[in-house]
Amino acid sequence: MTIKRRLLKAINSLNIKRFEFAKSIDVSNGNLSDWLNVKKTSKPSIAALVRICETYNINMNWLLTGRGSMVIHEESEAELTSNTGKKEKLELL
Repeated sequence: MTIKRRLLKAINSLNIKRFEFAKSIDVSNGNLSDWLNVKKTSKPSIAALVRICETYNINMNWLLTGRGSMVIHEESEAELTSNTGKKEKLELL
């Protein structure tokens, strides 16, 4: 499965319209259409991929490679204590 197909699968699983998805990640409908069109070589930028993953809790590893779960579950977050003693959350991909 290609990144285009995984992106389409993610959008469909969210049960929202494509234009709503595009708006929510701050891209045009045309850009999203180009990303999903198998005849075009257009792909999302790194910034767009980050917005997709942060907005919809999508696993970046899954989106790029197809490995792992599509969605990052809250229980997959681990709390770490940095060397400054500050607690930080890390998402496990």
